[in-house]
Amino acid sequence: MRPWLWRDAIGLMVAFAARRWWTRSPWLPAPDRDYLSWRLQTAYGGDGSPPAGADGAADLVSLVQFRRDLRRDR
Repeated sequence: MRPWLWRDAIGLMVAFAARRWWTRSPWLPAPDRDYLSWRLQTAYGGDGSPPAGADGAADLVSLVQFRRDLRRDR
């Protein structure tokens, strides 16, 4: 889906990856838990849980598109 966003999605994954992620199991470029918790709280408020009926995939695509537009307009 949306191949024009793939490069931006990979860039976002790299930007969100925890520092030195390759030194810790499970050796995936995942964000730090505290950082991810903060991002979810700023996105959804409260405890960071999405509201009922929220579409996480659509939110992620919106974030990637927003980052793409922001970087393009710079």
